[in-house]
Amino acid sequence: MTRGDWRVYAITDSHQARGRSHREIAEAAIRGGATAVQLRMKDEPARVMLDAAREIAPLCRAAGVAFIVNDRVDVALIAGADGVHIGQDDLPARDVRALMGPRALVGVSAATVEEGE
Repeated sequence: MTRGDWRVYAITDSHQARGRSHREIAEAAIRGGATAVQLRMKDEPARVMLDAAREIAPLCRAAGVAFIVNDRVDVALIAGADGVHIGQDDLPARDVRALMGPRALVGVSAATVEEGE
């Protein structure tokens, strides 16, 4: 993975999958030149998300593509993801950084300047 290469950031979203698995979407994204893949499963149980993350992490690693897990620090850590993307209602970024470690990628959604501070 090339740290900080965000030219093509693909998101596997359950609501947009159209019957394809997250693995299939990630594989297609990697073949298409994605430089980062984010696993986004808002409505699935943690175990289902972990299974998908365990399938996608090695694909990304082999291709040198950053693998990011949406919302779930626990899933990111267990699956060996490069990072996690959190929202305003998730754990605070400072605590996520402490859990993930200094080398992990940590992204935070911010719709306003105040949310970004």
